[in-house]
Amino acid sequence: MAYNNKTIQRLHNDLFTLIGWLELLEEEQQVSCYQHLKVQPTPVRMSAILAGLETSLEQMAYSFMLEEEQLFELLKQSSKRSIIANLKPRRRVISTLIYQLLNSIKALRLSLQSPATKSVIDSPQSHGEDYWDDALRLAPSLNNRLIRYLQAAESSYLPEIDYLLDPSDDLEFSSDLSITAMELGQAIIPSNYYH
Repeated sequence: MAYNNKTIQRLHNDLFTLIGWLELLEEEQQVSCYQHLKVQPTPVRMSAILAGLETSLEQMAYSFMLEEEQLFELLKQSSKRSIIANLKPRRRVISTLIYQLLNSIKALRLSLQSPATKSVIDSPQSHGEDYWDDALRLAPSLNNRLIRYLQAAESSYLPEIDYLLDPSDDLEFSSDLSITAMELGQAIIPSNYYH
């Protein structure tokens, strides 16, 4: 879906990017469950996925906060409170899942830096690590909720904000998002990921 404002396009793209990282994590885990396969996830690939997912989760958490502080105000001023009321409960659950998964990924990445636990990345499912269990439990749940949220956002929230956001506000808001992306290292999902 294409939007007129950079901000709205960026928010839409960030949602897709996070969904992509979550799906990559799930795919890598599924591949690693089948030890007989010739192609197994490499520690480098899994580390890259975890790093990209962490960055994307941080970006989404920041985006959600900025949206509520700035973009929701536009909806309130234009008497579109029903859109906010529809999205708030979903966003609350998604935010909770984002922070839970982010904490698990951070702890997992930290544990993988230790030489004693480095082998966990080679075969996470055989070690029963709490961090892996948490991440692999939370990722599909977050992914499913993000997909449903994206469908709802595309039908009302994003088009309405795209209409209401004037060019000067768009520039300011997109700058806020861009600065954060640069600070986070802007992990970009491979462009060939989407089918």
